[in-house]
Amino acid sequence: MRKLTWLVVCVAFTDTVFFAALAPLLPHLVHVLHLSKGAAGVLTAAYAVGSMAGTVLALPVAARGSLRAGVVGGLALMAVCTLAFGFAGSAVEMDLARLGQGVGDGLAWTGAVAWLVTATPSARRGRAIGTAAAASGAGSLLGPLLGGVAAAAGLAPVFTGIAVVTAGLAGWTWLTPAPVHETRRPLGRHLYEMVGWRSGAGLWLGALGGVLTAGLAVLAPLGLARAGMAAGTIAVVFFVAAALRTWVNPMAGRWTDRRGHRRLVEVGLVAAVAVSLLLAASPGGLLLAALVVLAGTAYSAFWVPAMSMVSAAAGGTPRAVWLGLGLWNFAWGVGWTLGSAGAGWLAAAMGDGWAYIALAAAATVTLVLIRAGGRLPRVGGRWAAGRSA
Repeated sequence: MRKLTWLVVCVAFTDTVFFAALAPLLPHLVHVLHLSKGAAGVLTAAYAVGSMAGTVLALPVAARGSLRAGVVGGLALMAVCTLAFGFAGSAVEMDLARLGQGVGDGLAWTGAVAWLVTATPSARRGRAIGTAAAASGAGSLLGPLLGGVAAAAGLAPVFTGIAVVTAGLAGWTWLTPAPVHETRRPLGRHLYEMVGWRSGAGLWLGALGGVLTAGLAVLAPLGLARAGMAAGTIAVVFFVAAALRTWVNPMAGRWTDRRGHRRLVEVGLVAAVAVSLLLAASPGGLLLAALVVLAGTAYSAFWVPAMSMVSAAAGGTPRAVWLGLGLWNFAWGVGWTLGSAGAGWLAAAMGDGWAYIALAAAATVTLVLIRAGGRLPRVGGRWAAGRSA
């Protein structure tokens, strides 16, 4: 079990390194490639669009294929596309490389986390998800630093090194014994059994998390750059934000196992509304940097309970949980795509302040719906199917 935990931690860590490396690179790429805010939003959204495509690909594989083979295939694709990103010479090539990275992520991340969750006793699965989320947060720590280094030293050497490490991780995964009891069932049957309040709320929260974090990823680097911060300084800001998020996620998992979802979800949504409004009113400088750090945690505070809800509705077999987390990843990808493109468009048309107000409005609507929907189902030791929730 310990070896599997370390494998999944490494997969989650590596996946997020790719994702987070773009933030401090974005001002550099905007300058070098002469990108508009809309084009910067497209580049930011490409990873999430690819992740959605990878999730769609993973759905039939999750229902009838091999979980281990899916994870290996996803990592191999990420390695190839990361190498391509390092040597890309145009915005289109970078968009395509990020798209391919996202496809690999849609296969590898969801499969690895499902592997860990189903190997963990039901009463501790929230902690398992929190561990994977913490590993992703740790990847968010290294990603911005690597992005800052790449902006200074060049993309090719940095992303070549990451590609080599990812290929090695794919080999490690292939040598790990495959999960047992991978019962094959029709995809439609799996989806039918997930229908219910628990899975619906979890998917909605996943989509909202994508909207919020994408908006921050587009607006914050450019806002910090306008305030006079260099790529290295922006990397430090995102490093601190990821460090705080990494510290919070395991605690969120333990809270979920012991006390359920409702309070943590509500606190996260209230924090998201508050920090969005403060960002809208921020004059810039150090205050903006501090708010970006707080927003990184507030915007993802409800991810662990949301993933727990979806995986609970999916059931207990590796394929079923992989399918559930794949749907959650798809919902996140939809949110990220809408958030990155929408935030870029709003900022260009009306200013950053109105874009942040739109994020606050999205979190407010979700909070109202959650409170109106009654008590969120608790995941304590009973992992019932979605329709019984």
